[in-house]
Amino acid sequence: MPGEGYKLEGWPPDIREFVTDMETKILIPHRTRLFGAARGRPVFEISTFTYSLGSIPHVIKAWGERMPERTAMSPLVGAWRTEIGPLNQWIHIWGYKDAAERMRIREESVKRGVWPPKLPAEASIQRQESIIVMPASFSPVR
Repeated sequence: MPGEGYKLEGWPPDIREFVTDMETKILIPHRTRLFGAARGRPVFEISTFTYSLGSIPHVIKAWGERMPERTAMSPLVGAWRTEIGPLNQWIHIWGYKDAAERMRIREESVKRGVWPPKLPAEASIQRQESIIVMPASFSPVR
């Protein structure tokens, strides 16, 4: 049978008993440099913003206006909007040398008025989630 050579005993592991929630998203890229832009910056912030209905075009415009100033401060790994799954989401990933650099850049960008981009009132944030992650020791991103 085709593909039989790729089967490994016990793979994938049966983890169904541990899964309490699952979510699938199809993303449309808007600015994506992927991890090459963040080489030497092993700390990543992944932020997901859920906006009110119809806000994403405003988000894209506001981001476009601020990107040159913001990306001069730290590299953007990518920015995407959801197409399928939870709608009206804007997901972006930034690379940093360490958590202290992330805090310093965040404070400086707010102080200088560079970030976050200003949005019109009709583009309100409904939910925000940010996580700080580091690639595993075997990751090519490291």
